[in-house]
Amino acid sequence: IATEGLKGDDLKAIVREITLIQSLHHPNLTQYVGIEYASAPTHKLSIFMEFAPGGSVRQLLKAKGALDESICASYIDQVLQGLEYLHTNGIAHRDVKGANVLLSHDLAGAKLADFGASKRTREVSGSTLHATGGHAKGTPLWMAPEVIKSTGPQNSWRKADVWSVGCTIIEMATGRPPWSQYSNPVTAMYHIACVEELPEMPSSLGSAGHDFLVLCFDRDPKLRPEVSALLLQRFVAAA
Repeated sequence: IATEGLKGDDLKAIVREITLIQSLHHPNLTQYVGIEYASAPTHKLSIFMEFAPGGSVRQLLKAKGALDESICASYIDQVLQGLEYLHTNGIAHRDVKGANVLLSHDLAGAKLADFGASKRTREVSGSTLHATGGHAKGTPLWMAPEVIKSTGPQNSWRKADVWSVGCTIIEMATGRPPWSQYSNPVTAMYHIACVEELPEMPSSLGSAGHDFLVLCFDRDPKLRPEVSALLLQRFVAAA
């Protein structure tokens, strides 16, 4: 990160991210190693993270194409375990997608990465976790409807992560981003936010996978299940 010329708020945001990732310790989250600051003439701050020799799920999809259902289930099971840890500790990831799921050398292990959009929430316990900021964070095609519509302090970011998990399953099972039928991201965002339709269910998934996606894509975040409940579903329970 080039720090020269950064405003005070930008530097504070960097410090917050470093402080956040320092506190995370879970087998399914990429681990923080340390930082190094170089002053003049480069003025660069380097954040060192655990190396993921298998690359990202997105890179794997580009190289190999769509993944088998069993592999999708295994990766999503591990993503959910990482998310459950974050949510239990009052942290919303806010950018779950294939590019942020990193893989081990043998491509069996999966870990959530990239906490640049993550945010500590006001509450650690209770039925809802509200984002501390009102600005939409994440990648548009993986965003939940309530995030795009910026519904404000009543929005539960914990449930928005669940929607993004569903989008990531579609990405894995088809080899394409969710809502890829829309060439214009703005058009896709309109349909996500305002049109009562679900993404097309991948034909490669069986009934357990389809049932899982229906749960993830409940348009009412209050009815969308928690990550802990998803971990009990058939799709991932045997992964």
